[in-house]
Amino acid sequence: MPALYSLDLSYNEFSGSIPPSIAVYAAYLNDNSFTGAVPASFLSSTKFSYLHLQNNQLSGSIPTISASGTLKDLNLANNMLTGSIPSTVGDFSALVNLSLAYNQLTGEIPASFGNFKTLKKLNLENNAGLAGVIPAGMERPESVLTEINITGTAIGGCWPFNRTFNSWSFCSFLLLFFLLSSSYDSDRFCLISLLLQLNYQPQVHMLCPAADRVLAERDVF
Repeated sequence: MPALYSLDLSYNEFSGSIPPSIAVYAAYLNDNSFTGAVPASFLSSTKFSYLHLQNNQLSGSIPTISASGTLKDLNLANNMLTGSIPSTVGDFSALVNLSLAYNQLTGEIPASFGNFKTLKKLNLENNAGLAGVIPAGMERPESVLTEINITGTAIGGCWPFNRTFNSWSFCSFLLLFFLLSSSYDSDRFCLISLLLQLNYQPQVHMLCPAADRVLAERDVF
């Protein structure tokens, strides 16, 4: 029998711990009732490229391991994960999509996230314990990041981002940052203004620290 390429057990009622012996190119174990920790072997394996574990009841911290160079899509959203985001996550050299939303993570975004070269989408939504600022390294001109969601976190400050993007998809950046919380605090959060260029490519500027003052002093719209 040829080796198993993809395993899809999503949208069932499986429970218990996830067997750490699973090693396939794509594993979709999302939307079940799996408990226990995220197997460390999953994040260090050179087998996985797509790993979807969202919408389960996984707990504990994200394993600190030597990052895999093959993982492209990692979704751990809507579990009960705690602790900080390991700096090793920033070493996933092939990662394109990363979602850690709706957990109980704390601390700051690791500076190593500035090392990403392939990351396009980052979702940290509704992790109230996350604070600090977005790593300045993510402003690199060669970055391909098009979407980031930090709503429902305490991440503030300014993102020193000032470059032109080739895709209108980055307009979603504005919506994802909208007010960043239910209570508007202009001293904590930046104002994002979308400036349309003559070639119709959007450019994002972060004006901070006080959005109210910026609005009063500049006609940004």
